Amino acid sequence: MPRVCSLVLGALLLVGCKSQWDPVDHDGDGLSALQGDCWDALEGPEGSGLAGSDIYPGAAETWYDAIDQDCAADDDFDQDGDGYVPDEYEGFETLGVEGSG
Repeated sequence: MPRVCSLVLGALLLVGCKSQWDPVDHDGDGLSALQGDCWDALEGPEGSGLAGSDIYPGAAETWYDAIDQDCAADDDFDQDGDGYVPDEYEGFETLGVEGSG
């Protein structure tokens, strides 16, 4: 009988353990930062009116709002990707680009 108890206790310990390396989805959008979510926080950027769950790979992008909603790591002020940023947006940083959020 002691062997059965040991097996049950061992199984319970394994089920209850979670690795520190398991991906955690902090904003509830179904993706963790390890899965490509460039802004995995409950709240979106301050003053944006967005929740963190509004920013994930594949989300609809709103250009020129300084937020990379679709996690494409592109400059939010260069919609066509040609490297030209209009003068009025020069020097603005795009939030949500991997490493910024």
